[in-house]
Amino acid sequence: MRRKVGTRASYRRRASINGHYYNQETSIFTPTHGSVTKVRVLSTNNAHDVITKLFQKFRVENSADCFSLYVVKETEELREMPHDEYPLISRVLVGPNEQLGKIFIMEKKMHKEISPEVAQFIKLDPNILRVFLSKFAEEEEREILKMKKRFDFYRKMVKKYLREAKQVEE
Repeated sequence: MRRKVGTRASYRRRASINGHYYNQETSIFTPTHGSVTKVRVLSTNNAHDVITKLFQKFRVENSADCFSLYVVKETEELREMPHDEYPLISRVLVGPNEQLGKIFIMEKKMHKEISPEVAQFIKLDPNILRVFLSKFAEEEEREILKMKKRFDFYRKMVKKYLREAKQVEE
């Protein structure tokens, strides 16, 4: 195989650690999005220990305190693991199938947690969601009308009692 003359700079390889790229000039570790890596952990290792092991494996210089482990389920539910939670137990509770849920390392507070109640609606068709919204709007209008009727009833009652009190005084 022949290389063209003058393309050496563009052909230069980046340093790789365990298949993930590491820029030596900026000391930035760049995994490909959604890449999978494995670390051996014990059942006594908490989330902070696992993050530290990952950083040691890939020679990441950032502080482990700035990152957290997240459980991302098939329904798009996102839950941050507290530092004292055991990821191995969490993995077992999620289930053996990786399609049901995965554990990701992400920067803290960069991602909002998504509750299971909200996650169940994320994968629904937009048309179905529009129907839900229209039903909620109709229900809201009915509730507003009921409150207005109740307010009018009590306003009339108060006016009646005030008129009666005024007549008794005279």
